[in-house]
Amino acid sequence: DTSVLRKQDLVLSSYETVTRDKKFLAYTNWDLIVLDEAQHIRNPEAQRSLAIKELNREVGIAVTGTPFENRLTDLWSIIDFSFPEYLGNLEDFKDTYEEAVRDAERLERIISPLIIRRKTEEVLDELPDLLQIDQAIAMNQYECSIYERTRTDIRGQLGDGTLPNFTDLMPLRKLCAHSLIDNPSPDVDPVDLSPKYERCMQIIYEAYINKRKTIIFTHWIKMIELMKIDLQMRFNEAFVDFIDGSVPGQERQDK
Repeated sequence: DTSVLRKQDLVLSSYETVTRDKKFLAYTNWDLIVLDEAQHIRNPEAQRSLAIKELNREVGIAVTGTPFENRLTDLWSIIDFSFPEYLGNLEDFKDTYEEAVRDAERLERIISPLIIRRKTEEVLDELPDLLQIDQAIAMNQYECSIYERTRTDIRGQLGDGTLPNFTDLMPLRKLCAHSLIDNPSPDVDPVDLSPKYERCMQIIYEAYINKRKTIIFTHWIKMIELMKIDLQMRFNEAFVDFIDGSVPGQERQDK
């Protein structure tokens, strides 16, 4: 009974519930719909994205720390919820913006007036002093051979004169993040394959023996899965856990 919904000041739901009950929820004219973790609708053709955009609303707000992940259409889909038709329809958008840095920069100027960012200065008192140390780590021969083979394959698929886009470069990004994305054998020690991983373990070991906490950031789920197992084996008395989009909000707070 939609009359029950209309009597409420606030209604909380999940993406799965909206997708399942979209016809029921579409009978209500919502004053405001706020999407938390709005990157869940970054695929414009996903059922959840289509279902949520069918809801009648006066105002739509998308809250996310990852408005753009792999493709510019990620950003189009999220903006399309908050400001329908602001960036045109999907096909026109694809024709106008290629998956390239220059088009991403062009798009940033158009959408920046629509975005409210929480800047570091606003929470500076809550944060410890930042010490940032950049370290250049050379690939070993194994990694170089994979990188060159991957680069050649990408160039061969694109053909001469065609510039690669974000999606084309994804295999190289994975390789630079960690060569173990293509680990040939689970029996091989990760440190033996990657100088970057070896250096990472040295830093973690230093923190471990000094009883300090360590947070490791990675873009790749495979890397999370690998490190969960490997770190627990190397530091069997340490607490090892992870947080990503699959972990419910309350559990993230508990961790």
